[in-house]
Amino acid sequence: MARYRRFRRKPVRRSSEVSRALELSRSESRLTATDVGRALGVHPRTIRRWEIGESQPRAQQWPKVLALYAARAPKHAA
Repeated sequence: MARYRRFRRKPVRRSSEVSRALELSRSESRLTATDVGRALGVHPRTIRRWEIGESQPRAQQWPKVLALYAARAPKHAA
């Protein structure tokens, strides 16, 4: 019996205003993806996925994201 490899489809990357704002806020606050990931309790790769538009933070994560960036870059978190 032949074995077939399962090919994983790549997620769609759709840059949006939200993803650009997340990336801009992080860069202006001079934080790394690792720093933000530790503060929010997620993997740094998750932060990058949010920033390139592969995914978005869950509803329960948004208050933490906004609070983190509000403390560092208030003009983008409001």
